[in-house]
Amino acid sequence: MSLVAFNSIFKTEFNNYLDLRTAQGHMGKERHILISLDSFLQQSKCVEKILTSSVIDNWFAGLPKNMHANTKIVYISHYTGFAKYLNFIGISAFLPERPSGEQTYMPYIFTTEEIDTLFRAADNLRSTKKLSMQFPLIIRLLYSSGMRVGEVLNLKMSDVDFNEGIILIRNGKGNKDRYIPLAPGLNDMLKTYCILIKKDIFSDDLLFKNSKNEKLTTTWVGTNFNRCLFEAGISKPTMQRYARNICPHCLRHTFAVHSFRNQERQGVDVYAAAPLIAAYMGHATFRDTEYYLRLTDEIGMEIISKTSNYANVFPGVPQ
Repeated sequence: MSLVAFNSIFKTEFNNYLDLRTAQGHMGKERHILISLDSFLQQSKCVEKILTSSVIDNWFAGLPKNMHANTKIVYISHYTGFAKYLNFIGISAFLPERPSGEQTYMPYIFTTEEIDTLFRAADNLRSTKKLSMQFPLIIRLLYSSGMRVGEVLNLKMSDVDFNEGIILIRNGKGNKDRYIPLAPGLNDMLKTYCILIKKDIFSDDLLFKNSKNEKLTTTWVGTNFNRCLFEAGISKPTMQRYARNICPHCLRHTFAVHSFRNQERQGVDVYAAAPLIAAYMGHATFRDTEYYLRLTDEIGMEIISKTSNYANVFPGVPQ
């Protein structure tokens, strides 16, 4: 059972839903949202197992006035998932329409020089022997493949085909599987890593674990990433509280922009290349990929002036 102590009339459903989401491989980001709803239901003295539009509207109305529009969308999205679950098990729950968000976030796009410096900083991080080998690989995987942090941390030994240099991403965003090719040098690095830590490359054991033989966390990745930023001399700008700053996910953004730039330099129409990159990144719709096309245009001149020529379609991985 989930560790959260829900106390409203929906406490059983909240716990069962979170257990289901955990079993599906999700990180439980909706937990604090359901806690908010649970608290509201208690304060409202809700005694009937039904979530009407007026109940949900009043809950949303009570959210902090300064909450960002995109954060409210996250609340609506995660509530909608719970509401669909309730409807599936026979409990009536209101399903709201999803409003449009404000596209105000501008991700940080690293130059190739910054990527080189970042990787050197990762290679020189002081830690245990096992972990000091893992983070340089993780950061290279994030940049060279465009994978999400959660996808990298969920990788199993059996998901990597070292002979073909291919990784299988299981249950990615949208519960979809996809295959992605590895740069030859990175494939060799992963293989060497497995030999050094005496891993059975055909097992279902996690590829990356901590010193307690447990799954690595996104917090651990973020902490080491920040250490690398500091060592690389890359300063985080001052931003509003809770605003998204430079983070490991920026490597995924950088992968996409650099990939489109590589295509352009080779004379390939970027819209012709978009379906390939969309499949590579696991995008559900073309709209997700189109965002990077707009981003490429907006910062194109800066990218061109700061980055060197690329030899391949996708960004290479400094050794």
